[in-house]
Amino acid sequence: MLYPFSLYFALTGTAFAGAVSGTTTSDAPRRGQAPSDGLTTPHYGDGSCDTQGMINIETYITLFANNETHEGGWLGDDIVEEQIKALNEGFSSCRIGFTLKGLQRSIDAMPLGFDPDEKLAFGFYGKYRKGSYKSLNLYYSPNQTGGVCTHPGMRGALHIGTAFNVDGCQMATNTMPGGTPPYEMGKTTVHEVGHWLGLLHTFQGGCNEAKGDFVSDTPAVNETVGRVEGTCPRGQNSCPDLPGLDPIHNYMSYSSDECRTEFTQGQCERMRSIWRYIRIDPEHS
Repeated sequence: MLYPFSLYFALTGTAFAGAVSGTTTSDAPRRGQAPSDGLTTPHYGDGSCDTQGMINIETYITLFANNETHEGGWLGDDIVEEQIKALNEGFSSCRIGFTLKGLQRSIDAMPLGFDPDEKLAFGFYGKYRKGSYKSLNLYYSPNQTGGVCTHPGMRGALHIGTAFNVDGCQMATNTMPGGTPPYEMGKTTVHEVGHWLGLLHTFQGGCNEAKGDFVSDTPAVNETVGRVEGTCPRGQNSCPDLPGLDPIHNYMSYSSDECRTEFTQGQCERMRSIWRYIRIDPEHS
């Protein structure tokens, strides 16, 4: 959507973003978030991700299962490796990479969603989360539908309260490579990690010029149209009074996995800046 760049973080709370296939969480930051957290507008160097250094994010995966069968969610290492491959391919244009540092499996009931009013969720994820605030934690369950992820926020970065514990992304097991169409190529995880690095949906704010996803090179999308899941409507223009066709190939859309293939330059710059200012902890350790 064609609006000025801005950081959209949480100083006072943790935000949550829903993804595809039946999630009910808000796509917009909430719980006390404001368009500015007192951070200056990020500097993007020469504006080209191609000339910037590679960011490598240590990644931890937890597979929750109903039993020790493939159908029950106890997936093999080969599927996990394919998921990491899909993640790296999705972010390659942004020069962001992911290295699997740990894999654990558990026959446990993962709380669905990261509702901060539920103390159970805070305590539960505190047992499984690994690494620091710049470490990506991915959780998969056969009982999950689609995906949901936290946005970056200063409360989590500073380990205030329990915001750090719930930082991460939840996805349905059947969204991993070899899963259930139209989300069977591992790109739900790419979408969710986009949220983890600060991106909103491409249809955020709809055709309202006063709202948007805070990225200047993603064309606006009618919100009702944008929420239609699993299709690939080539040539669609749901905001005809604004520039550009609907960005159906964008990872932050709800298009099918086959259709989603790209981040924009502006999205890459935003994620890299958020990594620098929020995900790397305040002491830059």
